[in-house]
Amino acid sequence: MNRKEGLTMHTRPRRPFSKIKLMIALGLFLALGTIVVMSLLNAMDPFRKLRITIDNQSDYDITQIKTGITHLNQPVLDASTADKTEDSDLLYTFSEEIVSGKKIKFTPKLHFLGESSVYVILKDSRGKTYTKTACGYTESVSGTSLITITNENITVKENCM
Repeated sequence: MNRKEGLTMHTRPRRPFSKIKLMIALGLFLALGTIVVMSLLNAMDPFRKLRITIDNQSDYDITQIKTGITHLNQPVLDASTADKTEDSDLLYTFSEEIVSGKKIKFTPKLHFLGESSVYVILKDSRGKTYTKTACGYTESVSGTSLITITNENITVKENCM
């Protein structure tokens, strides 16, 4: 008896997996993978080296940006000491100007372990100097800080560790 003759079960032939279904599945997989990776990167932000974003919404250019670390009873630099040169790992000068309407991100090269805070000194094209705290408390100079400059005020949103 032939194998074909003895079988009474009828089975349907397998339909090939269409290319369209494969492309849709691949697209969904890539989209979900991208969302997961971006979420993980955002969750890791507070643990990375400090990144400062300055959004200049004012009518004036920012001509000088300095960042520094204060610790213990060390005073914050102010307008009178804004021209101080860098002192090891506690002071960093950002070399670019920020024209009106632009937004920049930078990572200051500051290194300090222990309780400290990070401040920013900004000087605009009129010569006016502002001192703001970018991170009120940090133990490892890590996290993010968003500084928004308008004609009326300067606001800081920090997420520091």
